[in-house]
Amino acid sequence: MRNKKYDELIVMGAQVNFTVGDLEGNAQKHLNLYTEAVNQKVDVLVLPELSLVGYPLEDALKREYIVKDAMKKAEEIAKQTNAKTAIVFGLPRMVDGKLYNSAYVAFNGRIQGCIDKTDLPNEEVFDEKRYFVSGSGSGNVNFKGFNLGVAICEDVWHSRTAKKLKQAGAEVVLAMNASPFQLNKHQLRCDVVRQRTVDTELPVLYLNLVGGQDEIVFDGASFTWDYQDQVATNIQPSFEESVFIVRLRRDQLGCYFHRDSDAKPLTEIESAYKAIVMGTKDYFHKNGFKKAVLGLSGGVDSAAVLAVACEALGPENVTAIMMPYDFTSPESIEDAELIAKNFGVDYRSMSIKRNVNASIETLHEGGFTVTGVTLENLQSRERGKLLMAVSNETGAMVLSTGNKSEMAVGFCTLYGDMNGGFNPLKDIPKTMVFEMCYHINKVAKFEMIPERIITRPPSPELSADQKDSDKLPPYEILDPILEAYIEKNHGVHEIVEEGFKPQTIVDV
Repeated sequence: MRNKKYDELIVMGAQVNFTVGDLEGNAQKHLNLYTEAVNQKVDVLVLPELSLVGYPLEDALKREYIVKDAMKKAEEIAKQTNAKTAIVFGLPRMVDGKLYNSAYVAFNGRIQGCIDKTDLPNEEVFDEKRYFVSGSGSGNVNFKGFNLGVAICEDVWHSRTAKKLKQAGAEVVLAMNASPFQLNKHQLRCDVVRQRTVDTELPVLYLNLVGGQDEIVFDGASFTWDYQDQVATNIQPSFEESVFIVRLRRDQLGCYFHRDSDAKPLTEIESAYKAIVMGTKDYFHKNGFKKAVLGLSGGVDSAAVLAVACEALGPENVTAIMMPYDFTSPESIEDAELIAKNFGVDYRSMSIKRNVNASIETLHEGGFTVTGVTLENLQSRERGKLLMAVSNETGAMVLSTGNKSEMAVGFCTLYGDMNGGFNPLKDIPKTMVFEMCYHINKVAKFEMIPERIITRPPSPELSADQKDSDKLPPYEILDPILEAYIEKNHGVHEIVEEGFKPQTIVDV
């Protein structure tokens, strides 16, 4: 039973979207957030990992001037602080020629504490050992009578840093993170943080970065966890910026976070869709693009990409182009026009018949035949060429529309439908694309994507009566095989044990 008498520390978490390399812009965000914290009488403002420079900075970290400028900017931020509100933020720090992934704690006009990351991840999208050296793992700062332990991302995934913080007198762990999104990642984070509270009997604030950076998306979804309650609380929205306040209280049993409201958890398909919308939006905005153009085939993949583009950029910034040829069905032409109308985008139709036929004639003049896959690829490459021409002329970025299933097995055309500056579906298997289209319609409470597009057997329509299934296993079989091989690193024998035919696996 908690005591009604307690000491309290008001903590503000800034689940914010920073831009890699934008030191001035990021620094201004820090100062704006600090001003907001002061106005709300917050005691401690906490920001994500490497918040001052953005994550991941990659090889830019090898440029000494960037690190020096960041350290100088950190000093300037510290000078703006007062004695009543502390700020905890991340930056790269150079000491005696060694680079650390660090956090500063600043208040009363100067930097009062420095914490260096100990456990450096070096797998999947992480390459930190290439740039940083490990710190000591000691990261405690006393402020307003509370002993604050600070951990940086991977440090909270292992027990040693949390235990060191506890041994040094920490009463709470403030975990600053840049943890990328993957399906079901929130539960994994909760499991890890739960174990840290068991290791230390301390409450944890898990603060995560939000936003897209190239192929990586950070989902936010920050939360608190208490040893006594053993449940995630104060859960923040996924894929949204959130500046939130939590109250750290201390009674005779120790410290705990007061529980306020929790964001509604997302389903798997909601998470995947929001992730690719955020990834697309930030890729465009952070690279200075405002408009997109894509080929609209009347199929499910381009329909899904159109929906993503409209949500990320606004329909007024999207151009969709139907490029029919002899094998394009009347249904595809009708559906492409209808879906473009439903989303309110700029829709164009340009036949590629003359262009393709001219290429065929030219090849005939050279004594070459044009059959089978050659004719198929000519169509795809003509479409890709025209989309790139529109991009050059208008400044719009081409969005390619291939899904993960097709890309993984090479069911696509180099210099054709692979053309584009960004592919929202590159990590979305075909079966999930179908689910995503149903989700889009469900949210809209209207058939934005006509049912016929979703239910019609998929086809690239590059030859007469063509179906994806002519060359590929059904996607209900293909996608689980690809997941086992790519995501789980399973070999043929392991995949066979999952119930798939050996020859199908080998063919894939």
